[in-house]
Amino acid sequence: MNKFLTTTALLGLLATGGCATVLDSEPDTVPVTTDPAGATCVIDGRTITTPGTVTLRHTHNVDHDVTCKKDGYEDARGKIVSQMNPLVWGSMLFVVAGAVDVIGGNDYHYPDGIHLVLEPITAEAIR
Repeated sequence: MNKFLTTTALLGLLATGGCATVLDSEPDTVPVTTDPAGATCVIDGRTITTPGTVTLRHTHNVDHDVTCKKDGYEDARGKIVSQMNPLVWGSMLFVVAGAVDVIGGNDYHYPDGIHLVLEPITAEAIR
């Protein structure tokens, strides 16, 4: 009887809690670095100085534009690209669990960082 209850409880947890939601539901902290360091970057209206981090909520397939500036350098632009969370595949075995991940936004996550290179402004660029 104990084995039955344990198995039933385990299956119930698996069926109602998405793998990505259970294991990876916290917002992503994404490091932002530039070469050279000390650039001012704007991500979704938030300003940081590099090296720094930005915290992003898991969102379904939403990318974030990054613009970095530093005196004497051309502006650098990039994107923090939303990626499919591999943990969601475990949830897809159970329809309800997969739905939990999708509804919670945990079916996507962000990369481990973004690095932008700012090019020095040349005399030709000033003309």
